[in-house]
Amino acid sequence: DGLTRETLQTSPGQSANINGMTELSFGAKMHVLDGVTEAGVPGMAVLLHVDTPTGSEAFRNPGYRPSIRVVAEWDLSPHYTAGVMAGVRHDNSDVFGRYNAGIVGVVVGRSFTDRFRTFAEFAAPQLAAGRDGGNIMTYNLGAAYLLSERLQLDSAINIGANENTPDYASTIGLSFKL
Repeated sequence: DGLTRETLQTSPGQSANINGMTELSFGAKMHVLDGVTEAGVPGMAVLLHVDTPTGSEAFRNPGYRPSIRVVAEWDLSPHYTAGVMAGVRHDNSDVFGRYNAGIVGVVVGRSFTDRFRTFAEFAAPQLAAGRDGGNIMTYNLGAAYLLSERLQLDSAINIGANENTPDYASTIGLSFKL
């Protein structure tokens, strides 16, 4: 996620900000199926990720945390896409210990050029029992720009959708294709 700022309610009318870098995540995407627009068949992929204990102290969790996700994306028109993602993560926390959590996302994208696109998304990167930190859900707006065929720069603003989620976060990402 990159540089993040959290605003915490410390008492009625009082708040504190926490700024820092989130952890580095490494992943691989495996193409499973080409989409067929005319038939309503989505393109599909499987994503394998691992989050690493590398972020600022306030945003770092202990140990490595793997996840697997399945993504489906439909081309709605030459400029619009819609996608869904579902998965599971094996997490670790100083407070909650080891636990499993669900992952869900729904996104709509708009391409303006072959290199520039934007998106609006509802994401639930953690669907877990209250004893494991509860659900974390966000509304996200962002953009991505292809610097080259294999290099992408992206950014997003995330707004917390419940009391378990930071109020606001911003992200900057750099992705490359092997």
